[in-house]
Formats: sequence, structure tokens, C-alpha cells
Amino acid sequence: MASNYGKAEDYVKLTDYIQKIYQDSHLEPPWVLLMSQVKYLCKQHNLKYIDLLNVIQYMTQIEGISITDRDTLGLVPYYVEKTDKYMQKYKEVRKEIKNFDYTAESTIKIKPTQMFSNRKKKNENFD
Repeated sequence: MASNYGKAEDYVKLTDYIQKIYQDSHLEPPWVLLMSQVKYLCKQHNLKYIDLLNVIQYMTQIEGISITDRDTLGLVPYYVEKTDKYMQKYKEVRKEIKNFDYTAESTIKIKPTQMFSNRKKKNENFD
């Protein structure tokens, strides 16, 4: 099902993810409605299947939004920009981790907190 909206593998990943969400909720996915929404969202918002998958994953995993409710994918347009920002930050962090020098020596200084400072003073009074 390769199309203007992406690769066949990405379409399978998208439908598999949707299927898993519904299975986890012990529900049967409304495939006709969902596939109609997928086509509409990809066309109207210039999304590829992989982009739509990322948005749905962001909505469900990060924001905790259920797509099994009545609106199914109706909230996707509101999360496209948030997902893009999240993915950019995610890629930056991954790049920083990849480039991090784990072999460099580091010194960790521990500064006593107020709690420890107060304890020491209290203990001195007992002597």
C-alpha cells in the first residue's frame, strides 16, 4: 500500500500500533472510520504514515490521550506541532548522548544541604 503518504511498511506500523491500542482496551477498532481519518489527516495536514504514527504515539504515550474514545483520531491536528517540537528535542538529546565523552574524568562536588547543616549544629549541642 505504498502511496503518496509513505511506505507500505510505515502503513503497517501505523495500523499495527492502532490495533494494539484497541486490543489493550479489549475493543475492536472501527477500521472504516479510522482509515477514513488516516486518509483525511494525511491529505489535509500533509502527513506521511510515519508522521501520523509519531503523533498518535505522542498523544497516547506522552500526553496520555486515549484514541479509543468516540473522537478516535479527531485530536491529531492539535498535536502535530507539539509532536514536531518533541521529536526535535528528542533528536537533539539523542545526538548529545551519542557525542558525550564517557571517558572524560569528572569531579563531583557534594555541597551540604541546609538539612545536614542543621543536624551538625544539633549534634554539637549534645557533646
